[in-house]
Amino acid sequence: MLLVESGLVLASLVVAFVHSNLGSRFFGFAERGLNAFARKRARSVIAIGLTAVALRVVLFPVEPIPKPTIHDEFSYLLMSDTFAHGHLANPTHPMWSHFDATYVNQKPTYVSKYFPAQGVFLAFGQAILGHPFWGVCLGIGLMCASICWMLQGWFPPFWALLGAMIAIIRLGTFSYWANSYLGCTLPAIGGALVLGAFPRIKPQNTYSQTRALFFGWEMEQYILARTHFVISSITRILQFYLFFLGPVLTLPFFLLPVDQRHWFKRLGRNRTLLLLVLAVSGFGLLLPTYYGPNYAAALTCVVYAFLAVALQSCRRWRWRGKNTGLAIVRAVPVVCFILLLLRTAAPLPGVPMPNIAPLTWCSPHLFDEFNRSSVETALEAKPGVHLALVRYGTDRAHPVDWVQNLADIDSQKVVWANDLGPQDNKELIRYYKDRKVWLVEPDNMTQQLSPYPAF
Repeated sequence: MLLVESGLVLASLVVAFVHSNLGSRFFGFAERGLNAFARKRARSVIAIGLTAVALRVVLFPVEPIPKPTIHDEFSYLLMSDTFAHGHLANPTHPMWSHFDATYVNQKPTYVSKYFPAQGVFLAFGQAILGHPFWGVCLGIGLMCASICWMLQGWFPPFWALLGAMIAIIRLGTFSYWANSYLGCTLPAIGGALVLGAFPRIKPQNTYSQTRALFFGWEMEQYILARTHFVISSITRILQFYLFFLGPVLTLPFFLLPVDQRHWFKRLGRNRTLLLLVLAVSGFGLLLPTYYGPNYAAALTCVVYAFLAVALQSCRRWRWRGKNTGLAIVRAVPVVCFILLLLRTAAPLPGVPMPNIAPLTWCSPHLFDEFNRSSVETALEAKPGVHLALVRYGTDRAHPVDWVQNLADIDSQKVVWANDLGPQDNKELIRYYKDRKVWLVEPDNMTQQLSPYPAF
């Protein structure tokens, strides 16, 4: 898909320089309509939010409700289940040592380690609409709506609406933000609300005061002397670029070297704050041991703000009397829409699925191939209730834990537990004497599920 995107970008550049007026009548009509709609700001924000949710629902036949894969997702779903049952925490299970899992606290109470916001969203979906994923859909809608609201504070309504529409396609459809329970949309919402408030606050809150706010960080707390720091930083910058921008959203930035004066003029003094936020936060993202694009979710609105600046600057650029810049700007949403159609058709025969790496806006979840869903489905299909004792190999190949349970462990059809050895397992098996016991070996690629040997 990345190659297809690059090819479409090159084709767009050729058209922009050779036949810049292609489709001008259609685009002019569409832009006038979009501009008229965008003038009613509240309506635009609501429409963006509802469109984002509706589009994700429409894609269910192609991209169905996902299964949880990694520790973080299971931990959030535990929180969701806890809240949905009207509890803030659960009592520690008497056999808790068998249920010990990453990112889950067993004592003093059985509860997720995470902050509650994502759990509240998921619990809303689970308790009100029947499935936690509806909470994810709600987050998608609020994220895109908040990006639109933030951009309205910095740019004319047309550019805010256009930027939010692109965000729907790039972040609200096939990205792992829209297809996991990781809560990536919440920091994006938070970043948009904070930065959207800056241009709306009273005049006495000056630029110098906001500048002092960000420079007050205790930067010396970060440890800079790390092995291969430069290589790690380059890799992270590349990951950030491929996920948030990619070739198509780079199009309007191509003219920056030849149109710097207009670019920085449109950036303006107030918008320099966004550059400061990006620089300081971007440097901070180079420091943690692990990095994923969701770590930069709070910067989502900043990325789309700079995209809006680039689109505005590019629009007026002419080459040999041709409206080349305008053609490039028009190509961006067109290419995004074509890519959305191609990604939607990817499950069809002959249409290749995107690769897991490099991680782009439409890549499958990174750890999908390691999840327990096939074994879980097999056990769920069997009659009765089951106990799955998970035994990992000495040289563990799976990067995720399979021992993950919900709030009320004993009521589950399948209880997942750690294999702690024959002696400790006896006590657990006696506790679950009415359950069929299975041995699950995630690292055994030939037979992951088998009956547990009798004592």
